[in-house]
Amino acid sequence: MWINRDILDTLFKICQDREEMSLMNVYKGIPINFPASVLQIVDESVIIRTSPQQIVCLDIERETFINHKSFPGIIRSSVMEVSMPKRAAVLSRFEFMGNNIGNRSEIRVEPHDTISGIMEPKFNPGAAVKGELADISSRGIGFYLEPEFFIPGILVRSTNIALSFNLPAENSISPVELKLNGIIENVKHEMYYDRYRIGASLEPDQNSQSLLNEFIKSRHVDLEQEIQNRIQESQ
Repeated sequence: MWINRDILDTLFKICQDREEMSLMNVYKGIPINFPASVLQIVDESVIIRTSPQQIVCLDIERETFINHKSFPGIIRSSVMEVSMPKRAAVLSRFEFMGNNIGNRSEIRVEPHDTISGIMEPKFNPGAAVKGELADISSRGIGFYLEPEFFIPGILVRSTNIALSFNLPAENSISPVELKLNGIIENVKHEMYYDRYRIGASLEPDQNSQSLLNEFIKSRHVDLEQEIQNRIQESQ
């Protein structure tokens, strides 16, 4: 088991050898993974320099995940301070996470505006419930349900579901209805927001896949521009 001292000693060696490590964050579903260099280690804090895009994420998420060949797995760190003009941040409270931190390389975008939809268990046709799109990728979806719409014992892992909602489309004035089939992979009660988040894998047909790809690409461009705007505002 790696402890904080082991991690700091390794980071000190990375600094001495002038090597770079990779930082992993997510901005509204977009993976942001840029290299970072270690500038200085003071007590149990590490000062790093990285890209402006990564600094934006560090400031928002207040944590990052570190990857380097010297570590046997991924290291989680809290972000104590950031400086956009210096492209620097202070990291501390390091924790060994192993290799299981979820899929942080897949583009899984969050919608700009609320997108409402319907989720229906295929083997319980009368149990259709209303919810909101949390995020979506070409092969997966996150769907929010208010507590009054969540059905215990039915909306559980491995349940086959049908989803329908309207997606904004570049070549259409009005939203385009999208119907998808999926399988529930996980269910989480987000107590702070008092809502349920249903994560499901998707099995889109060719037409649905095309609409999904178009929406994800458009949203990706918008989010990258958001990041650039934040960089400009911070300078």
